[in-house]
Amino acid sequence: MTKTGSCLCGKTTYRVDSLNKDIVWCHCTMCRRASGTAAVPWMTVSRNECHWTGDAPQKFQSSDHGTRYFCGTCGLPLAFCTTKHPDDLDLTVSTLQNPEQFAPVRHVWTSTRLPMTCPPKLKFQNSPARVMILTT
Repeated sequence: MTKTGSCLCGKTTYRVDSLNKDIVWCHCTMCRRASGTAAVPWMTVSRNECHWTGDAPQKFQSSDHGTRYFCGTCGLPLAFCTTKHPDDLDLTVSTLQNPEQFAPVRHVWTSTRLPMTCPPKLKFQNSPARVMILTT
């Protein structure tokens, strides 16, 4: 299944030739600060199956192990990679064409989540790995 995506201005585009490995909501402080949002939905894909088809993204090393990719024109965050998982690339779900087809299935880094990100009517089950699983 081929997926495509782009930044806000459309100059930095990509194509992914593989199925996603995982889709999560990340609540870590670094992702929140890099995106300006309360949480970021990420889709993990095989790094060697993601191809930048427009302008190459700019890179910013946000930590000792993490690099963030963004559009050099509009500044939109597009991707994240870590030396801890060198074969993977995390793409921001919202940059995909038809992002509604790719719903996150779990939450990560919930120990640093903002209280506003869990509406009272939703229930979350805590797991040992700082992951919250949505339950109904």
